[in-house]
Amino acid sequence: MESTFVRRRSWYRLGGLVALTALVAAGCVGATPTGSPPYSPRASATPTGSPTGSPTATPTSTPTGVVDPLPSVPTAPSGTWGSVNWTALPATPEFGANVSAAGGGSTFQVFGWSRGYVGFAINPNNQTLVSSYSTDGVHWHAGQTLDPAAADSSGLMMIRTVVESPAGLLAVGWTGGCGEEYVDSLWTSPDGISWQPEDMGPVFGHYPIEVTRISGGAAGYVAVGYDLSLAVNSVPAHNSLVWTSKDGRNWQRVALEASPFKNSAINDGVSISGGFVLAGTSGLGNCGYSVEPGETTSAAPAPAPVLTPTVWWSADGSTWTRKSLPGAVATDDGDTWACSVSDQAMLVVFGVGDSSHAWGSKDGRNWIRVKLPPNIAETDIITTGQHNLVVKPATAPDATVYYDVTSGPLLLRTIDDSFAVSSVIQTGDVPNLVYYQGGNYTYGLVAIGPTGVVVTNADGSQLWFGTPSAK
Repeated sequence: MESTFVRRRSWYRLGGLVALTALVAAGCVGATPTGSPPYSPRASATPTGSPTGSPTATPTSTPTGVVDPLPSVPTAPSGTWGSVNWTALPATPEFGANVSAAGGGSTFQVFGWSRGYVGFAINPNNQTLVSSYSTDGVHWHAGQTLDPAAADSSGLMMIRTVVESPAGLLAVGWTGGCGEEYVDSLWTSPDGISWQPEDMGPVFGHYPIEVTRISGGAAGYVAVGYDLSLAVNSVPAHNSLVWTSKDGRNWQRVALEASPFKNSAINDGVSISGGFVLAGTSGLGNCGYSVEPGETTSAAPAPAPVLTPTVWWSADGSTWTRKSLPGAVATDDGDTWACSVSDQAMLVVFGVGDSSHAWGSKDGRNWIRVKLPPNIAETDIITTGQHNLVVKPATAPDATVYYDVTSGPLLLRTIDDSFAVSSVIQTGDVPNLVYYQGGNYTYGLVAIGPTGVVVTNADGSQLWFGTPSAK
């Protein structure tokens, strides 16, 4: 199972394969649908010319003489999706223009939220970033060109995710390589059309502080990072840093030196309806930041390594309460990740693969043990706050290249209200993808929004729209 300790993942920057690398919009993207108490992003003002939230917008981007395969797109049904019917769509001029504007070697990424979808054509070589937007996932419009330098970017490589709060959207840019990936730049948007760069420096600081996780949801945003200057033997440990925000612009630091966090390390954070949840471990471990039993430090002999998966709850991001996870077992080493599956419900997972342990909660305070299929990572789960999909690409080694290769249809599953995972049946023009999955980075390939599922290939030349059904 993939850890949220992104600094430990391998990402090799092979320039010749950038254009072939499809980048799944996953990472547990939270959103706030209409009617989610106590916030609703639909309540925010919509500027003139911006989407109205209607999923049945009249198409404006279909070339003359071309039959529109989906002239209107209804709102997705409520409840758990049982099947998705796919329609292959030709590339629109907006997509083509965006990729061309970004220059040769660009990749295209798509993300969904409660009021529509956004796309980004990105060229890491010349630091070009061009946006697009759609209310229904089928009919798209050319958007704003963004300047990474205005966001104090140090070398933007991809848009890792787009997360939603009641204030709107936060696009999270990433950079790094050779096992050191971290947040590079941020943009906020109230409507998915206009984007404003946010300078991370005054809030998060610069190296050796690295922010490695930002998530969003009904209560706002959570950022988790590490102060590498406090690491021992170059391995971060009890040097966690956490911030919360309501709008993605104004952030407050969580006082991890307070008593609820004593002898703890924070790995991840989630925003759900009514508050924030942090996930990590309590106790001391031996992953490079404590000495082995029998050895000593200048202070005192080290205790036996013990790490217990733990969560912390806060309604406001200021006052925190430690919560025990039922049946949690102490171990020598391990990472914990957290992920929302709706505005109210979330998962916490500790460990890797078949040996992992998972818990679910519908309020962040009361937890139950749940059973997940092996090898589901937080990057596989996409949510809009109302619906979720677990997207798993099929991969296989390819002797001709360093990367694994994905070929064939995506495996789609969903998590219901009882945290059970079930398959989603796929019919119609099922997407058949072939792409290089460099370092397991498949962000921006699949998006879900108010009308259904959007899949794109790496260069934006082909789209598929999935119409969901409860059956």
